Amino acid sequence: MVSAAPRPGRDRALTTRRRFAALALGLGAALSRPARAAAPERVVAIDWGLAATLLSLGVTPLGIAETRLYRTWVAEPALPPAVRDIGLRTAPNLELLATLKPDLIVMTRQSENARALLRRIAPILTIDLYADDRRPLDRALAAVRELGTAFDRQDAAIALLGRFEATLADARRRIGSFGRPVLAIGFMDARHVRVYGQGSLFADVLDRIGLVNAWRGPTNAWGFSLADIAELAAYADSRILVIEPTPPEAAASLTRAGLWRALPFVRDGRVTPIDPVWAFGDITAAGRFAGLVAQALAAPAVGHAG
Repeated sequence: MVSAAPRPGRDRALTTRRRFAALALGLGAALSRPARAAAPERVVAIDWGLAATLLSLGVTPLGIAETRLYRTWVAEPALPPAVRDIGLRTAPNLELLATLKPDLIVMTRQSENARALLRRIAPILTIDLYADDRRPLDRALAAVRELGTAFDRQDAAIALLGRFEATLADARRRIGSFGRPVLAIGFMDARHVRVYGQGSLFADVLDRIGLVNAWRGPTNAWGFSLADIAELAAYADSRILVIEPTPPEAAASLTRAGLWRALPFVRDGRVTPIDPVWAFGDITAAGRFAGLVAQALAAPAVGHAG
């Protein structure tokens, strides 16, 4: 049996009721979805590099690990006096963290051993600047975007990335066609140095500003080799950048006659100390390093190391 065709008035009424039902269902579904979470306001950062990125985005952490050493080794961005010291990077003070009542804890996998305890205090955001892919600069750039999104600072993130690219461009301009390979080192003691090579933030920056990193030896997971000063003799034609701080006993020995002062790049005045930069840091460390390298190569080599 064929049903009679619906009358036009009845059809319009059915359509209207269906639309209202659909709207009601849609509204109900929207109300049942959780609202977008507000950006965290109370954050602690265990890793110095991630702390520096947060500060550069305009987010001041309640606390970071080892504030005194941050001010020595990282230096920039400056750490506001109100930021609390939350203990060691490898073993943060859990009682203090609990009293700070953070909305979020930002860390790298270097603090993984404390994760089970830390997540009882607050949610955790893990971002690694150094990992198996050995591309710390790319990871630092990605960290800016990730933290910018997490803290609703996307515009600040875009501006920070723009300033970084401008810093690299300025460094390339100031360096020009510098002809020598560069060796970036940091003294561990009077006889041993860290040499930064493949897989390090410093090597990535040297490449981006058009310089040749002289070191071709193997490097560890952090992108450096521990070398005896005698090994540096193989890099006689290089320009040497000594990243401060240098331990006082090492600095004293470098002024005395000995192997260091006999090396060709020391005799020829091709050694320049540069201010502290955190080698395992973020985009701000990378930009700071680029600027300091450009400044060093545009000036005569001077200082205790030369």
